[in-house]
Amino acid sequence: MNGPRYRVETVRDPACFLRALPILVPTDAVLYLEDGCHPPEIREFLTSRQSANPIKVEMGTIWPRPLCFHLPATPENIGRLAELAQNRSGPEIAIHVIVYRNHEVILEWYDAFDAPMYIAKSLGKEKIEAFCKELNANWADDDPV
Repeated sequence: MNGPRYRVETVRDPACFLRALPILVPTDAVLYLEDGCHPPEIREFLTSRQSANPIKVEMGTIWPRPLCFHLPATPENIGRLAELAQNRSGPEIAIHVIVYRNHEVILEWYDAFDAPMYIAKSLGKEKIEAFCKELNANWADDDPV
């Protein structure tokens, strides 16, 4: 991710993260999920909801080649994935998570559910505050001093 960003502490609950995501991201964004150990119903859902025009995203896993899914970040898609993620661990959803809009990465989360995520400041401080409040997560400015 290029440009100014915020750092959000690690969030461990995939369903909680997904339920809060619509607060943060525009509905014309795309949710990119890379790798994971998907149960059959999650893999079927991810496969059936692929974006028609995905962009190339910098992968977090080079080898072995990971499964990658680009889902339109509509409330319906995110809501259904949150339902499927209930009582699931992070790796059952994804190892790396990115949200992009057009060609701008607006959320970057390598080692998802085990490491901090980074959110573009272009989304606005109010959205970050509301998103983190919903997650009960701390956040901070990640710009170098």
